[in-house]
Amino acid sequence: MARFEKGMTDELFATMRRAGCVRLYMGMESANERVLEAMVKGTDRQRMSNILRMCSSAGISVEAGVFSGFPSETAEEADDTYRFVRDHRHVIARADVGTFRLLKGAPIADTPEKYGIIVLGDPKKRWYHLDFRHTAPQEVSDGAAAMERIQRLYPEVALIDVPEDILYNADVGPDAFRRFFAAAGEPATPSEAVPDEATVALSTDCELQRVHVANSGAVHFDDPAAQGARPVFEVSRMTLTIAVDRAASALYPLSRAEEFVLRRLGEGPMSAARLRAEIQEYAESAPDRDDTVDVSLLDHLVALGVMVVRAVDAVTEASL
Repeated sequence: MARFEKGMTDELFATMRRAGCVRLYMGMESANERVLEAMVKGTDRQRMSNILRMCSSAGISVEAGVFSGFPSETAEEADDTYRFVRDHRHVIARADVGTFRLLKGAPIADTPEKYGIIVLGDPKKRWYHLDFRHTAPQEVSDGAAAMERIQRLYPEVALIDVPEDILYNADVGPDAFRRFFAAAGEPATPSEAVPDEATVALSTDCELQRVHVANSGAVHFDDPAAQGARPVFEVSRMTLTIAVDRAASALYPLSRAEEFVLRRLGEGPMSAARLRAEIQEYAESAPDRDDTVDVSLLDHLVALGVMVVRAVDAVTEASL
């Protein structure tokens, strides 16, 4: 486990790799400059980017710990973290996603009034995890949507546990899973747009599966003095939808908008014009500010090869 520290160099990581280090868990938390400063992280986006590059060059994979919900963080600032992770997907092997937890010893725990929170209960009865409430709850912004989008970038988190993940990285390299999920991770550009008059349908080789991710967190007793008190486990849970393309032997983590399109097509074929109209309606009502919610989403999914008969030229025959 490590921080994005000053003084980390290519030579340092090369030495660590020769000594047998194949994986680092780096506490990123956020990639928004204001939030990093509020956390007193002592680092910035440029340093994190440089260190991620150096680790990858040395053959060391990085698992980045990120969370939303830091007091005063806005949804837009949480989106900055999503965009940073997305843009560094090639040098971040895995993301450990969660929500903010107030811990003893952190600057925010020592001066909670500066952050607009009040510590609840008696901190002496807790090991390191503290309960708190905001002094102005109406100003709290939810960044959970950004964290869900980060988790979708790493579908293997729901499929492969950390020990196996590390062994894959040691044997194949720090980008083992990025290459496996490359088709889903890289932006796709359709060769041509699906015409409005085409009839589109979900490929018989495409199957949607829901996977559940749970990250265990702090353990504490709510009332240690009470008879029969049991430990309480703080757990972050989220559900992802993955498209399985059996013909291409590939998996695609889906955004909410992509899932919406595929589930609509799962109900039966429809014209491209009608589906685009439904996408537009969804975009206008979508609460999660999904990057992929626009009228080009249909062409994007065709280019990925997840859906629509097999290829654009087959779709344009409108034979379904």
